[in-house]
Amino acid sequence: MTFRLRPGRCWSILTPGEHCGSPTSRRCHGVDISSVTPRLKRLEAAGLVARGRVPTDARAVLINITEEGTRALESVHAARREILKQAVKGIDASSLTTTAEVLSLLTERLASEPFTIEQRP
Repeated sequence: MTFRLRPGRCWSILTPGEHCGSPTSRRCHGVDISSVTPRLKRLEAAGLVARGRVPTDARAVLINITEEGTRALESVHAARREILKQAVKGIDASSLTTTAEVLSLLTERLASEPFTIEQRP
């Protein structure tokens, strides 16, 4: 199965079961809201998502992953798992555990703490 979509840009908004926050949120899954509509149009044209209206809110759009989209997403996840499996081959378990712990801490900090950068003259 081949898609003419840029996975880094389109697949990042195709993660079922995650909540993006309020309708006024400017970011969803690390994607700026202003770029979501063109991405959804490409996903819809490829038959991977279907858009519909929310009966209780005319401003809101309900996005559902189609069966084809679910299969494609599962394929992307399987490919990613295989790439990671090959990438870590030969690295001892202790090193992988330490790396996972450090990356988890960095992810938490980057997601929750505001950072300021001092400008140098």
